[in-house]
Amino acid sequence: KGNIERACEFMISEKQNNSKSDVEAFGSWIIKDNKNECMDFSYENNVKKFTNVDWEAEANQQMRQWTYQTCSEFAWFQTSTSNEQIFGSKYPLEYFYKICNDLFDNSFNTNLIAYNVHRTNERNGGFSPDITNVIFTNGDLDPW
Repeated sequence: KGNIERACEFMISEKQNNSKSDVEAFGSWIIKDNKNECMDFSYENNVKKFTNVDWEAEANQQMRQWTYQTCSEFAWFQTSTSNEQIFGSKYPLEYFYKICNDLFDNSFNTNLIAYNVHRTNERNGGFSPDITNVIFTNGDLDPW
């Protein structure tokens, strides 16, 4: 089972067995492995966590690889830069440029990321790839 299925099962159990609301069940899921301790989501802590490249490190079990590929090929950053969204402005595009640079030994800057995206689109055909016999499906977990 994936994390989503495990989270749903946990929260359903919390609601049924402990009479918790949706929000309380979600909060229980978030803190279940942290023994009710405060969780540090600071920028500095995230950089520290995701620059630990030991084989068993949390970063290697989560998003470090995807983040590198995003920085080096796609730049599919989920930002709050656009005025056409409802999520505020806490994650502007510049945040992700900084993350790329800080996580990977100052290897990335805005010009390199833009070049990488251009190169990826050139190599793969951008919006008009020269391919046949391919079915593009809608993503179940990543529909964006």
